[in-house]
Amino acid sequence: MNTSAHSASYSFNVAKGFWTYLGFSWYNTEKLLTIQQNGGTSPTTIKWNVCHACARSQTSNTSVMLGAGSFPNASFDEIAIWRKPLQKEKFVDIYNTYKGPCKTKRSIVSSVYGYFVE
Repeated sequence: MNTSAHSASYSFNVAKGFWTYLGFSWYNTEKLLTIQQNGGTSPTTIKWNVCHACARSQTSNTSVMLGAGSFPNASFDEIAIWRKPLQKEKFVDIYNTYKGPCKTKRSIVSSVYGYFVE
């Protein structure tokens, strides 16, 4: 995640061949990032600062990058961005609506390079 002044980069494992529900809450004023995975909170709340190794000079506003080339055959489905951080209970509600992880039956390959939120 990048702003004009700060960048954060975080990687985590997901099970190959299974849908994994991920949610990110970015609290800009506190410079915190919380990750929800399959309805549970990641063990780490990330306090972010400038990350020179992951900063991208072409990013002049706020952006989110998924994948970053680490898992080139990943598929993304139903990406949504809210203008406010969602609490853990809301992530769990959304996750439970889709009945949790399920085995994939086919693969759709797509690339997501970034979203700019104004």
